[in-house]
Formats: sequence, C-alpha cells, structure tokens
Amino acid sequence: MLRTLALILLFTFINIDAQFIQGTYEGEALGRKDAEHSGIITVRVSLSDDRIENIDVTEFDQNTDHKKYGLHVTEALERIPKRIINSQSVFVDAVSMATATSQAIELAVARAIYKGLKKDYLSGIYRSTVTGWRSKKFRGNIEVEVELSDETIKKIKVVKFEQDTLHKKYGSLAENAREMIPEEVIKNQNLEVDAVSGATMSSNAILLAVSKSLKRALKDGQKEKRN
Repeated sequence: MLRTLALILLFTFINIDAQFIQGTYEGEALGRKDAEHSGIITVRVSLSDDRIENIDVTEFDQNTDHKKYGLHVTEALERIPKRIINSQSVFVDAVSMATATSQAIELAVARAIYKGLKKDYLSGIYRSTVTGWRSKKFRGNIEVEVELSDETIKKIKVVKFEQDTLHKKYGSLAENAREMIPEEVIKNQNLEVDAVSGATMSSNAILLAVSKSLKRALKDGQKEKRN
C-alpha cells in the first residue's frame, strides 16, 4: 500500500512529458558588428518543464546609434524576446532592417534552450528552411536536411543555398559557411559553432535551420524522405 502511494506521489510531481530540464540557461550569438561593436548578444533563458518562461538579454553589443539601422536594432532587442515567449518558438519574424540582429537573438535563445532540452530525438530525416543573407538577386533561403539516428546527428546536407556565392567580397565566405558549419555541428553534436567571419548571416541561418529540424524531430517525428 505504501509503495503504491509512493509511486502515485512520484508521478504526480514528475512530468513525464516534459520537454525541458527546468532551469536557467545562457546562450550567445554574433549579430551585426562594426569597428566599435563586437556584435555579441548574450541571453539568459528560464525554462519550466514545457515552456519558455523568460528571456533576459544580458549583453547587446550592437550599434543602436546607427543613423540608418539604430532604431530597428533597438526594436529587435525589445520585440524578438517577447515574440519568442508569446509564440513559444525561436522561429519568429525578424524586425525589418534588423535581420542580422533578430537572427542573432533567435540563435542565442536556441543555443540556451538546447542546453536545457531533453534530447529525445526520433530517428529520421528532417528538413527545415530559414532565410539568411538576402540580396537583389537572391531570396536568401537556406534549406537543410538533418539525419538523426539513435539521438545522434549523423548527417547535415544543405539542399538549398540561395546566397550570393559569386559576390566579390563575401561570396567565397558564404560558400565556406555552407561547407564548414554543418561539419562542425556534426563534430560537436551541438549548436556551439562559430560563425564564419564575413558570412555571419549565412552561418547563423544554417544553425537556425538545423535547430528547427531538431525541434521537428522532437515535436512530431515526421520523417522526410531523401529526394
């Protein structure tokens, strides 16, 4: 009788469907940087068993005084964390004219959440798309295919890369990001991968797309076939 009562109490206080390990976690990402700003954004994310409860931006080294982008960057600081909490998803609309900053906040939060995530993945292949660096000729969409087996990231394939790889200054750097970021994620088995210098938005978009695929593996386990 006592043993039965103990088991009832145990399952009363333990949420067997919990998505997160309750706690507070930190994440960091690189946003827009310039000669006077490192671009670093650091967040502290509080998680309950199944919710993102709070997001504090503890470091925000962005140029909020920039004549063209400053107000939009400040808007991203104020709005992106709220949008993430309200939608309970890292993948929210970026603030116009502050895409790099918006993405960096999202990635910092994704990295923090990853640390508190119960990584109970379903084996399969998952595809996700995130928008990276956009230009007049390129829409910026980056699509990745992530293969999971026995809760391990086995393979990451970039199946769509609408980035300007022919750009004189940044093209080769974007191509480097396409090759190097997936390799490093597989090697580290996490999202703690440095962006390729000069291709921050492409790098961050790849990492966010991987994060999105990992979330889908946890949420619904809908396997997608290879093309």
